[in-house]
Amino acid sequence: MFACIYIPDFPVEAIVRVEPWLRERAVVVLEGKPPLARVVALNEKARCLGMEVGMTKLQAAVFSANGMPYSSEARAETFKTTQSEFSSRHPRSKPKPGHAILRQRSAEQENSAHAALLDVAHAFTPRVEDTASDTLLLDLAGLERLYGAPATMARDLASRVNAIALEANIALAANPEAALHAARGFSGTTVLPAGEEAHRLGVLPLQVLLDAFDISPKNGSASDREREKLCEQMLDTLERWGVRDFRTLALLPEHALASRLGEAGTRLQRLAQGAGMRTLALCEPAIHFEEAMELESPVETLEPLSFVLNRLLEQLCTRLETRALAVQELHLRLRLERRVADEETTTAQELAGASSHIVKDENTVEHILRLPVAMRDTKVFLKLLQLELAAHPPGAPITKVWIAAEPAPPRSAQRGLFLPVTPEAEKLEITLARCDHQCRRGDGLGYRRKQLGTDQRQSQGALGQAER
Repeated sequence: MFACIYIPDFPVEAIVRVEPWLRERAVVVLEGKPPLARVVALNEKARCLGMEVGMTKLQAAVFSANGMPYSSEARAETFKTTQSEFSSRHPRSKPKPGHAILRQRSAEQENSAHAALLDVAHAFTPRVEDTASDTLLLDLAGLERLYGAPATMARDLASRVNAIALEANIALAANPEAALHAARGFSGTTVLPAGEEAHRLGVLPLQVLLDAFDISPKNGSASDREREKLCEQMLDTLERWGVRDFRTLALLPEHALASRLGEAGTRLQRLAQGAGMRTLALCEPAIHFEEAMELESPVETLEPLSFVLNRLLEQLCTRLETRALAVQELHLRLRLERRVADEETTTAQELAGASSHIVKDENTVEHILRLPVAMRDTKVFLKLLQLELAAHPPGAPITKVWIAAEPAPPRSAQRGLFLPVTPEAEKLEITLARCDHQCRRGDGLGYRRKQLGTDQRQSQGALGQAER
């Protein structure tokens, strides 16, 4: 038994994973630099508005709110509204329901979403093939005793993928190719019983088959554009014959099809019949855990930044929980908006002398939190980062945020029955961070009082000399 996890409109899902409030909105993903930016992906709600892949940014802006993307401050405010279930402070910043949201394609967000998907797959079975950025194939042989019937396994996989804020199509079949085509053609969860692959797949259009088919020229080397052109030619030829679905292609005479389309035609027919057993190219689970988000407009205050940090930390902890790991060390990187050279030099010198766990590299600041014990609590991490940023402000508006975690086995502790209850290590770490923050504020306040006292004594001395 094999399973396929397919994420439709993967570039859109990678963005919605970071901004979950976009789940009910029409989202369009743009790629390229102006004025050559074009639509490369969109969800079903955007298609209902009449938008298509290949539109220019100017054409897509007609469907958006005032033709402008949604700002980072408005997104942070919406994060706050969603979490606290209160009305927004700035209702004017909310786009209307009928408008589309334009987003620039982010390779780092797609890599994070793909890594999270791999974490889910490797936690379910060690035999995983990384087929594409939006597709994974799993070998489920021998897992019936652990997870139950195929339908139960499909539901379990779907719930695990939903836990990482992604919507996927899950399909189970006796061979990997049938599972792949079922996941690309049917929405939700699908289970194909052995021997019924041709009957169940027969209603799917040929476009599903050619999208997953690797067609190459005779020399074996071709670019993506050449392969796409060959697939279009193959689809056009079959449509001229009146072949538009799997069932019709499977019923064609094999010898006549091979004489006209060659080896590619016979391979397509076998796949349309639901046959295609092969060995999976297994991949190793990654040990790098990082989440990133690029802000459309710079963020200057800690409050809107906190909502971005909270979302990234939730995604990071969900991935770690999937792999049964915790965090031993947390790395926060902030890319700052460029300013005047002398201001950057001053900020770098201040940061370098302030603390040894802050690294300054050109316009990037990195904060490193070394935890005394391995933990996996989003609220604790967020509070520690807030105290760290309050004690050591970045010094410039923030345009991009990275959060990486050094994984470690979770802490296991056994408490005695007759020993007094002691504070947890997580709470102790927050208390120490607060004490450090208060001490720094106290030192600054004492310096200011001392300076005021010196100025007052100098003024009194000058006044006494004037009187004499």
